[in-house]
Amino acid sequence: MSGGLGIMQNSVFTTQNAALTAFNAALDQGIQSVRVEDLWYLNVAMETTSSTETELYDWLEQAADFREWKGERKFSPLRQNGYALRNVDWDWGVEIHRNKFRDNQFLRQSALFQMGGVNARLHPQRRVAANLMGFATAGACWNGKVFFAADHPVDNFDSAKGIFSNRITNVLNPANFNLARAAMMKFKDASGEVLAAPPDTLMVPPDLVTTADMLASSIILTTVPGAALNTGIGQAPRQKIRVIECPEFAAEPTVWYLARTRGPIKPVIVQKRTRPVVEFIEDLNSSYCKKNKKVQLGADYSAAFGWSFPQLMMRCGDAEASTTLS
Repeated sequence: MSGGLGIMQNSVFTTQNAALTAFNAALDQGIQSVRVEDLWYLNVAMETTSSTETELYDWLEQAADFREWKGERKFSPLRQNGYALRNVDWDWGVEIHRNKFRDNQFLRQSALFQMGGVNARLHPQRRVAANLMGFATAGACWNGKVFFAADHPVDNFDSAKGIFSNRITNVLNPANFNLARAAMMKFKDASGEVLAAPPDTLMVPPDLVTTADMLASSIILTTVPGAALNTGIGQAPRQKIRVIECPEFAAEPTVWYLARTRGPIKPVIVQKRTRPVVEFIEDLNSSYCKKNKKVQLGADYSAAFGWSFPQLMMRCGDAEASTTLS
């Protein structure tokens, strides 16, 4: 009999173990097949490891600068009810006919699990993109505001220090890029100190990548004070801006993001609790299989996606924003 008698000759336990070994190997192959250079989220997200259901990021509220030591040393207390990220379970599953196992044909389903591995590797990036585009419903950042807002407090505990906006209307062109870059260079921390590092990363949808590449190659200078910017005259080298083309942003073809990413703290937090592993949900011995002649397998992992400091990223080209730089 072609293919052998499958589970009629082998124990269910042996067959299922062989399947899990093969499917988990395929899942790992899929995960490893994704190129690091295609994972743009790694440039803007700081990955943290979680060991419990919820992680507290109380250090986000302690941003004091060094100061002259006069008298007793001063201490900024870590708050017990600060910004917290609760892990969420994310799942994936497939259903396979029982006869694939009976006839020892289950290895032919490995491609399904390889694709599952690809999706598992890309899922954090898709979540980061979804949060950036859907920031209004993606949860508040540590100061209680949505991450992109026109009225972020410089110091959440001292309104006298003013506010700043990291959500603007300006479309991507040389003049607006320079305005956004200059505005970010003026952002301050809670100590009132200007953040020293300039923005270094420009994230764009496919529609804007040509413009972004041109901007990243040079500073565009005016030939006459007050004249319109001329892309063909007066170019000078400057600090390189990294351009990241994000296919996930295609639904917002005019929106672009300017970010500081080269420091120890990045704008986005990706909190990982567990990694995906394939397991049987309804196995060969289950009543479901006996009724439907199908088994169900799946993988899941636990993670959370959040925000660090809003000073580290600006959302531009947003027609619904209330701030226009000029």
